[in-house]
Amino acid sequence: RFLCCFTFIQMLHQLGHYSRFGFAASTTISRGRLLTSYARGGRTKAENVVTSSRRRQVVKSSSAHLSTNSSPLASPLATSSGLPANDATMKSPTPSLPPLQVARKNLASDISNLPEHAALLSLSEYLSSPPARTPNASSALPPESLTLLSRSILATFLIHYNSRVASLCGHGFYTIGPCGEEAMAGAALPLGPGGSVALHYRHLATNLARFGAGNDDEAWRSVLLGRARAHAVSSLDPVTRGGHCALGGCEGDVLVTSTLASQCPPAVGRALGGALARWKAPQAAKFGAGAVHFVTLGSGSLSNGHFLSAVNLARHAAKEGRRVPVVFGVSDNGLCISLKDTSSYLRDLALNSGVKVFEARGNDVEDVYERTREAVEYARKRNRPAVVWYGGITRRFGHAATDRQGAYLEQAEIEEMRASRDLEDNLKRLVDAGLTWGEGRAD
Repeated sequence: RFLCCFTFIQMLHQLGHYSRFGFAASTTISRGRLLTSYARGGRTKAENVVTSSRRRQVVKSSSAHLSTNSSPLASPLATSSGLPANDATMKSPTPSLPPLQVARKNLASDISNLPEHAALLSLSEYLSSPPARTPNASSALPPESLTLLSRSILATFLIHYNSRVASLCGHGFYTIGPCGEEAMAGAALPLGPGGSVALHYRHLATNLARFGAGNDDEAWRSVLLGRARAHAVSSLDPVTRGGHCALGGCEGDVLVTSTLASQCPPAVGRALGGALARWKAPQAAKFGAGAVHFVTLGSGSLSNGHFLSAVNLARHAAKEGRRVPVVFGVSDNGLCISLKDTSSYLRDLALNSGVKVFEARGNDVEDVYERTREAVEYARKRNRPAVVWYGGITRRFGHAATDRQGAYLEQAEIEEMRASRDLEDNLKRLVDAGLTWGEGRAD
């Protein structure tokens, strides 16, 4: 295998196709399936795209070439022989993928069949007329943050929608959807500066709200472009440069590339190390007094050894009188990819973890904010670990773009999750809290 790989690399050197910029892209059609592989900057990503014959005709009939300036995912195409697409010696170029805007037009009927598209139409209808404010409604949400929360909630859904469309059109990669967890935007507000934040891959809403650009249109457009590129695994993502399942970009953010709770032990280490650094080397300490370290994960990772060892370390440190201000945020949608948690075992595991637990309704942005604020204040004042359990979340559109839910869920269950109105309900909560509709905000 080593000799084969070495020989192949040498061939690429001779063809001039191997450079410090990495490979570009290659397309093949095999058994009726278009396979598109991209790699930029030394990273390789692959996506199984579309299967219908009509979509294959879109690709075959297109003569448009991608350029590095026309699309965040664009790069020179390579032929099946390995030669660059613009090589003068090439007799017949391999047909390239059409630009995304052309593909969207040609595949409009296929896009309209996406369950996300039906949800988009329903949301658009809801936004067309402002919801009435409930008389005498009260809210604990900060009035100055209502626009930020509303934008983060809407953008979470729309970034997911457009990443699925891009994937369908052959201009995106494998994406894990955040839909159903839009209310997690509320978890961003109590965190504040000074500590560290390591976010689970579904918590895009928390990431968006942490940028704090809700009332600045120019800044918000910049945030949306960067996060949309990240969700399509673009090499032009300013945060990860093409990393998969990594959220971050704000001060104190720690990029998480794992999905199995390996982000938890380092969070405990930062909590312990911050206090130690202030004692031993205050001039070099990265985290100031009062810093709280927030790390999130899905409930399916609670049985993972990384989480269990992290909680055990935090409990032991607290028992020994060490300062360990860390908060574990656990979101529960009732599914561990394909395994149902029918007995609420994982919730019981969290409640009996030996640390202080705060339970929040994970589909209620106001309750997410309140319980997170309580947990952060507890960790800051007591210098003790805490867990926030975000329960009652609905996973709307499957685990990921490649998920085949029909293999483990009944169709009625799938339809019920897709029809969730949690997003609209949270917008209504923000209106009750004082959000002013209009001035282009809904658009």
